[in-house]
Amino acid sequence: MLFKEVIGQAPAKQELLNKCAQDHLGHAQLFCGPEGSGKLSMALALAQYLVCENPQASDSCGTCAGCTKAQKHIHPDIHFSFPIIGNDVLCSDVLKTWREALHQSPYLNMEDWLQFLKADNRQANIHKKECVDIIRKLSLKAYEARHKVLIIWQAEYLGKEGNVLLKTIEEPTPNTFIILIAQQSGSLLPTIVSRTHQLLLKPIDSPTLAAALQEKLTCSPSRSEALAWQAKGNFRKARQMFFDETEAWSKVLDDWLSFCYQHNLAACLQWSSQMHARGREKQKNFVSFTLDFVQSLLNYQMLGAQARLNNTQIELLKKWANILPLQRIGQLNALLNKSFFYLERNIHAKILFFNLSLQLHKLLQTKHKSVENMSQP
Repeated sequence: MLFKEVIGQAPAKQELLNKCAQDHLGHAQLFCGPEGSGKLSMALALAQYLVCENPQASDSCGTCAGCTKAQKHIHPDIHFSFPIIGNDVLCSDVLKTWREALHQSPYLNMEDWLQFLKADNRQANIHKKECVDIIRKLSLKAYEARHKVLIIWQAEYLGKEGNVLLKTIEEPTPNTFIILIAQQSGSLLPTIVSRTHQLLLKPIDSPTLAAALQEKLTCSPSRSEALAWQAKGNFRKARQMFFDETEAWSKVLDDWLSFCYQHNLAACLQWSSQMHARGREKQKNFVSFTLDFVQSLLNYQMLGAQARLNNTQIELLKKWANILPLQRIGQLNALLNKSFFYLERNIHAKILFFNLSLQLHKLLQTKHKSVENMSQP
């Protein structure tokens, strides 16, 4: 992971880069901060920088063999330790699952990880056998890079077993860096904390978080700003709300498009009444979501682009791609933007959505109908 891919946290990035440039980076780092602030992402970026063959002043090169392997989480000199289930299981036994989790999002939390492990009600921890294996791995010479790096995610789960690692943390083998990740330093043994250099990450500021949602999830500006405000600096929470909302709105949108296509006026009227009852903010969220869908539909038809979309979105695109060809997408986009404009000015929502349903039916049934000829609410 590149430093530039870590959302926000500019002061923390610069601090690490300065220490690397001055060869003052401590061999044991402790990254602390609230959930969703990017602790694991920062650790991945630092690990990649340390194994990069051509590090730059502001980031890894991103193209060398070291960077390529680090980005795929398969570099032999970057080791991971994390909570696992079963005292006879080592982290190396579930590395494939760990890589899948990282590829989905490096902003995952413990709940996400337990779902990947299919934990049910079983407890996870970093047990003594895993700590002994950590010592074994760090005692080996580096395979390819100049440095070896160990990332211990959710270091709180070390518990008292962390005492096994005290000597390794205090005096690791040469060119070895250990990065522990925790929400609060107080959740770790004081003897471990005292042997580390602490880096505190703050919640991501709302403008930066909103920009990241637009870039990474193709979220509309208005929707991203609302999600960023609700998430309070937690990218993981904002991302989850986006997908939860997407899942719910996908069904609402699919039903609405079907009613309009079939010219089912009774269903359209009932749907408009239901939208009216949702309240102004949710009405605006739905229109924003539909605008996002229209943009994704355009990308899908022109480029076949499916990146950043979940299975529900992709199925929705495939279903409506043949019914909403390119020449009608621009007209639909114009209608939705005007509807959003009217919603912000407190027009009666039931009338607006029913009128919009009638206009959408015309778009779905007429190939080259000009939007200017359609009546406005």
